[in-house]
Amino acid sequence: MMMWLVRVTVLAVGLPLADAASNGKLGTGAPYCWNALSPIGCHPNDWVNGDHLNCAAAIGPMPWAGTPKYSNIYELFVEGGASTYVPGEWISIALQVKRYPYKYRGLALHASTKDNTHVGEWDFTKEDNMFMNPTSRKECIMHNNADLKPLKTIFRFKAPDAGAGEITFRALIKYGPANDGFFYYPNGHHTYVDYDVPAGGFPGVGTDLKLKENVKPPLQWWSMASKGQSCTEHCQGKGLACDESKLRSITQPGLLDSTVVPISGCPLPILASCSGAVPARDADGQCYYNAVDAGVVEYCQDPSSSASQCDDKKSGNERMCACKETSAHPTPDPTPLPSPQPTTTTQPTPAPVTLQPEPTNRPTRDPTTRDPTRRPTPDPTNAPVRDPTRDPTRDP
Repeated sequence: MMMWLVRVTVLAVGLPLADAASNGKLGTGAPYCWNALSPIGCHPNDWVNGDHLNCAAAIGPMPWAGTPKYSNIYELFVEGGASTYVPGEWISIALQVKRYPYKYRGLALHASTKDNTHVGEWDFTKEDNMFMNPTSRKECIMHNNADLKPLKTIFRFKAPDAGAGEITFRALIKYGPANDGFFYYPNGHHTYVDYDVPAGGFPGVGTDLKLKENVKPPLQWWSMASKGQSCTEHCQGKGLACDESKLRSITQPGLLDSTVVPISGCPLPILASCSGAVPARDADGQCYYNAVDAGVVEYCQDPSSSASQCDDKKSGNERMCACKETSAHPTPDPTPLPSPQPTTTTQPTPAPVTLQPEPTNRPTRDPTTRDPTRRPTPDPTNAPVRDPTRDPTRDP
């Protein structure tokens, strides 16, 4: 049937019927990510007598399906409404069917830079058999079977490294059974369905989901430990200390989803665990929060049940750790107990004064010189005389 990738795209390229598999793989080659912008399908007016298996002028692969057009019966958006991404962090991308009869079967979804290079990484649990990553790079999501997909699906997307700039999410959606149906792009401005031809021609008008790069990401204290590593070990490796109170603050799936998903990419659903080595992600990609922290006592009857612990770890699991700063030079001894009563002053401290030398107790009655010099010497003597005169001169 088909196979797809980036730009929210759906496919099953123009090959003989037997070559278009319902698991998204096209032809006999290795799986790959289909570009949502690539030509595909047939113009509805070119099916001879409405026969989907007889297209007079195929636009591309899968001519039995109508060529893509924007429609508002599908919406692609960021959970939470963000308009930017932080390089390397996970975000939740949702695809929602707005009209029940139009549940889709095929999907090709990816994110692209301005030069149409696929970037980022997509993830989901291994138990989810509806979708797949066709390549080892996981740069796209494609359908894994021809079953009808849910009305709303949330995908985890890991943003590209710094420098990618603005990215556009593209989805190619395939509606209808095998060897029939129509292709759509989400976020259209109009309700075009089935045989409708958009005003102005294909693909019509829509608003692609775009995110700008956040060049100054916020400080993040949560981070993922290596497999089998405790949070104590992980935080110490970063020069920090494990914050056990924050670990225990994840008391419900929603808190883990909103707090830790940016660094974990946890797919839904998030399950409860009675282990102290959570929150964590297991080898299959499933994420867990702590049921003891959540107060679900009846769920944890095993004596080994524990609240989240900084030191706990489990082989193969990646712990989600909250770290905090430590004092560089802690005081060796605690400070003494504070005084029971604060010290008080009855009067405010007066303003500071500048001390002046005290005057003499008995000032002289007469000036020291009876007849002051009327004309002082213009210049001082070059050197003192060896023997001073006994009496001062009366006149200059």
